[in-house]
Amino acid sequence: MRLGYYYLTKKDQASTIEKRQSFLSLACEAFRIAADSTVKKPEMKVQLATCYYEMGKQKEALLELKKANLLLPNNPIVLSNLGTVQKDLRLYKEAEENLLAAIKLDPSRIDAYKILAVIYQYVHFDLTKAALYHHAVLEAQPHDPTTLHNLGSTYSMGGKYKEAIKYYSMALELVPDSVVTFFEMLNLKMTICDWGSYDEEMKRLNYIVNVELANSQKSGLASWYAVNYPLSAETLKKIGYFYGMHDHAPAAKLLPKPFQYKKKLATGEKLKIGIVTGDTGDTNVGRDIVGWFRHHNEYESGIELYLYTNKPSDGSVFFRDIQKNCKNIHEIQSLSDLSAANLIHSHGIYILINLNGYTKYSRNEIFAMRPAPIQINFKGYPGTLGVSWMDYILGDEITTPFENEYHFSEKIIQMPHGYFMASYPDVFPHILDPEYMKQFTVESRQKWGLPVDKFIFADFNHLRKVTPSLYKTWMNILKSVPESVLWLLRLPEEAEEYLRKEARNNGVDPDRIIFTNFAPIKDHLAVKSLADLFLDTIVFNAHGTAMDSFWAGLPILTTLGDQLHKRVTADFLTILGVPELIARDLEDYEEKAISLAKDSIRGGDQLKQLRKKIEEGRQTSPLFDTLRWVADWQRAMKEIWKNYELGKKPAHIKIPSDDSWDQRISDWMPKTSDFF
Repeated sequence: MRLGYYYLTKKDQASTIEKRQSFLSLACEAFRIAADSTVKKPEMKVQLATCYYEMGKQKEALLELKKANLLLPNNPIVLSNLGTVQKDLRLYKEAEENLLAAIKLDPSRIDAYKILAVIYQYVHFDLTKAALYHHAVLEAQPHDPTTLHNLGSTYSMGGKYKEAIKYYSMALELVPDSVVTFFEMLNLKMTICDWGSYDEEMKRLNYIVNVELANSQKSGLASWYAVNYPLSAETLKKIGYFYGMHDHAPAAKLLPKPFQYKKKLATGEKLKIGIVTGDTGDTNVGRDIVGWFRHHNEYESGIELYLYTNKPSDGSVFFRDIQKNCKNIHEIQSLSDLSAANLIHSHGIYILINLNGYTKYSRNEIFAMRPAPIQINFKGYPGTLGVSWMDYILGDEITTPFENEYHFSEKIIQMPHGYFMASYPDVFPHILDPEYMKQFTVESRQKWGLPVDKFIFADFNHLRKVTPSLYKTWMNILKSVPESVLWLLRLPEEAEEYLRKEARNNGVDPDRIIFTNFAPIKDHLAVKSLADLFLDTIVFNAHGTAMDSFWAGLPILTTLGDQLHKRVTADFLTILGVPELIARDLEDYEEKAISLAKDSIRGGDQLKQLRKKIEEGRQTSPLFDTLRWVADWQRAMKEIWKNYELGKKPAHIKIPSDDSWDQRISDWMPKTSDFF
């Protein structure tokens, strides 16, 4: 027993990770011997469990704690430790029961409050209860920077950004060098367009990121937020790499041995493809993918689809539509990473698609275990994941040109008619119905809080994508076109006061900035058509929002950037046959916006002609042709599988256009929507 404590002391004094692990292993062995020889001392089993837990052996820790619980029932320490381990093993129900029992026995169990807060925040998304438990911890430890940070995180998830920034600021006062807290606070300040210290904060951001990457460290700047900042492709790739290696690669160590795969399909066997996502149901991606399942025919294509959802069904009509069209749906949100990977492998999946990447509800640990021989990064995260276990990224010749291959750790699959998968003809056919659209004329603008007699510039992106330099350009445009206004969505509402203030600072009447709430889902595309010209964000383009607007017939002005997430709108415009709306740079962007607006105000038809080309392109170009996209995707999947069967390593692949394709969107688009 004493030997175990001796090794723990040596572990804490160890100068390297290897020595630390060595002493921890020795401590575990000493406590195991002590626990076996002193059966009537359950505290030895608790100490052994603690050692196992530190080593990442949660299952062994759980076993010892269960033994201790039998010997020492109703002990708050044992129950609290049990709940902690069960939380890590995703045994959330059992974890809650034991943690609540520990608190009932000993209301001062701060560790139990902390774990409960995490469960309610990140598992149940009950932010009210999460905040309640965080505040309980703060009451006992008012100067605990971790709890202050966690409260900031809880309020951030609940959309209370100013409140979140307050708690992050309090945490930073206590620990000024906390990189994670600084980045979390900075991300929120950008979300609400609080640019009071923008230049200074950007300098600090770049300095911290450069130091982190130079030291091969995981960045405190999460990949999803990183794409909102003006960072190089190389920097984003490194951020993704170290994030993946730190957070997800260790999951592979849970495998007793690497998965084994078949090298070829048996005669008559279908190619099984799995999709892992938390974005099913009534979400942007969830609405986009309904057509994927509607138009996929496994008997004609020889491809069988499996869907692994990392979120419970929301009961929406969108999820029910996928259920109707996909016979293989499996909920994995309650499964451990290892169990989920084993399930996927047991189904004989040959190609596994990661539809979340570095976004909410992702399960990248599953992919790190490689349950399938081929793994693809697609759609959810607009860039490389930077890791070796993702083989391909789905793109096209504009968003992912082969000359930009160094931007990606994955090999590139270039789709022939655009990479973006969407289902507008299935979900929103009413937008092309002239009778329905009669409600959305210039004269109806007032109903939606818009002026009838002004030229309306608009941007419908989340406002975190707006930078001070872009906003200044927008203000220059407004000053050059006095008869115009700028229409923005309250995404989020707390940004409004900051952007009105910035308008005033740039010499523009704040009343010329019009903010509206998001329109009902059935109408929100049609409402967008009331604008005259969409001014795209540059550091991070509109993606799904651009597709919304184009389906509504609204012209978008953009630039062609140097990275995937900065090239998407230009990609869409090229497919639609409207390259005139792609500016060379921000100066050209400003000039084009002013010129188009002034021509329209004078009664010219430049913008009308561009709108007409977009409206016609909705049914004549491949951009919205879900049926064709699915057919192209099926050919792409067969091509990369063929490459695998030949024993070749993943390589860049360009899928040629099927020139024999003769179906038009109007041939298959429903007359009315099944969703509204």
